[in-house]
Amino acid sequence: MIAIDANNLSKSFDIYKKPVDRIKEILTLKRKQLHQEFWALRDISFSVRSGTTIGVLGQNGSGKSTLLKILAGLMLPTVGYVTVNGKKSSLIELGMGFHSEFSGRSNVYLNSALLGIPKEEIDSKFDQIVEFSGIGDFIDRPVKTYSSGMYLRLAFSVVINIDPEVLLIDEVLAVGDALFSQKCIRKLKEFQEQGVTILFVSHDLGLIKNLCDEAILLDKGLLIERGDPRDVADYYIALIQKRYAEETNRLHFIQRIEDEEKKKRQRYGSFDAAIAKIRVTNSSGEETGAVVSGEECIIMVTAIFFENVEDAVVGFLIRDRFGNDVFGTNTGHHNQNAGPVKKEEIINVAFYLKMDIGPGDYSITAAVHPDEFGFKGHFDWIDRAISLKVFPSEPRFIGLSKLTTRIAIDRMKTADFPQIDNPLNTIFPDAPDHFDMSGDFQKFLIKGWYPVEDWEGASVRWTKKESVFVMKVCGNRMKLEVGTLKPNIQNEPVRGDFFCNGIKVGNFILSEYGWKNFEFNLGDCFLGQVARFKLLIDGTWCPDHFFKNGDKRELAIYVRRIDCK
Repeated sequence: MIAIDANNLSKSFDIYKKPVDRIKEILTLKRKQLHQEFWALRDISFSVRSGTTIGVLGQNGSGKSTLLKILAGLMLPTVGYVTVNGKKSSLIELGMGFHSEFSGRSNVYLNSALLGIPKEEIDSKFDQIVEFSGIGDFIDRPVKTYSSGMYLRLAFSVVINIDPEVLLIDEVLAVGDALFSQKCIRKLKEFQEQGVTILFVSHDLGLIKNLCDEAILLDKGLLIERGDPRDVADYYIALIQKRYAEETNRLHFIQRIEDEEKKKRQRYGSFDAAIAKIRVTNSSGEETGAVVSGEECIIMVTAIFFENVEDAVVGFLIRDRFGNDVFGTNTGHHNQNAGPVKKEEIINVAFYLKMDIGPGDYSITAAVHPDEFGFKGHFDWIDRAISLKVFPSEPRFIGLSKLTTRIAIDRMKTADFPQIDNPLNTIFPDAPDHFDMSGDFQKFLIKGWYPVEDWEGASVRWTKKESVFVMKVCGNRMKLEVGTLKPNIQNEPVRGDFFCNGIKVGNFILSEYGWKNFEFNLGDCFLGQVARFKLLIDGTWCPDHFFKNGDKRELAIYVRRIDCK
């Protein structure tokens, strides 16, 4: 049976610059529009089966609260409709209708009436409500004398102690102290055992992972993902990292990886460096996928660098089967940063540790960052890169303990480590062998590209001073079709260098306008592989400086086609 059925839900709000503009618009019979439309939700469709617990994730402003208010009947959608089957209860705006001068007892009945709960039902459950809230004798005192925690606990208790069939919760599970929060979680688990359908919004990823059967992710009013709570939570973190990178003018790309069981996970970063290999070995150096609790083992993380970087931090994170973080560390935490690393270098980091964790199924996430805490973003982050099984040992124990770690770092050149598989083949398995700029190649254009433009029927992209892309090498020659509109090009030609996996393979000069074709010999060493290419131009120019047209972009050259077939 379907408990919640949402179909094409969209919600628009009219935004006015000044309150008086609303009145002016009404007086003109809306012939003059003085507002802007803001769509908080767009085309949201999903259904929830009875007895399912589903979490809703999203950054602030993504539309989570708007969605819950529509589901609760507190707001009507602009477009679409929703059906909720069964008696519903909403924990959205706790304490709505509470009167500060009334006692807690009076407010229980007042709040219940506003929520549509019959007085007889509250009479029978009044003592249960008071006991659950934990406010004791304060129930007969005015709520204006309550602390904010007491106020919220009483409001929460009113709603949680009725018998809903559908429960909608909006970020209110953190009310009260730790003891009360535990009581709330136990109550939700009771509801789950009774087959209550629960939909709740929370920024607590631990709750989402541990309580929910499914999760959905909203972003800018759109439903962009639904599935396993662990994966959706990890994708949510990846989006936050991407948004932060954009705000700080850093590069960040997300690759969605689907395994054999159709489960998705994330790999994201700038890819100036990439994790090439992750493995677990026992104390004898033999690779393994299982260890005994308490056994000495080594987690090996190998990173390959495609650019010179000022510093590099390599780390790992162990998670349990619910997606909870169990233990993580990195070279920065141990004051063993790699320092400056040159392109074509490989760093192989061995983390020696005693696996003092409980038996069960775990995953290992690996990452390489430019700093200890990832404040500057990530070069490469792979969620749940490999699996690890821990078998029980004697004596048995309950819980998790800190893992003691020591670290060893080896540095080498790519050429000295031939058994490393090319990680770009994994990150970009569908990389094309040509770009004509008219297709959807955005995810392969790593750095330094402007959006596609249409010039007299031809699709082109301008580059910045340094532009990077990945492409599958299906021939031993690379062909570029490029040009520029830089003024005074005859006296100040444009010069560029072309690199493949950090190795310079040629250069070119543009000394006149129009399309120019250049070819570069790649040899056979990259044949059949996905490679990282870079165009480095000697300078840029700004159209606004010459034409006063408001175009303040820093432009280098425009590209119509790249071919490696």
